[in-house]
Amino acid sequence: KQGGELLGPDRERIRRLAQPGFAPGQLDELRPEARALFAEILDAALPRGRGEAADVCMSYSVRMICRLLGWPEEDWRKILA
Repeated sequence: KQGGELLGPDRERIRRLAQPGFAPGQLDELRPEARALFAEILDAALPRGRGEAADVCMSYSVRMICRLLGWPEEDWRKILA
């Protein structure tokens, strides 16, 4: 690691593992699910009358990445910890 970036064989290994989840066809299939997830996150934030855009975006991003990689969605909070 250098400056928080993976280098060499570790980087290539992780890239090979993650790449299928980011293929165009895979992303197209997830579009309705992605919209539903974003609506769910917003619906949870709106009743509070306030919300941090960064919190909404971070939650959405991490949860979608979990779905793309096939990780259990309930683990998303562990990733942010």
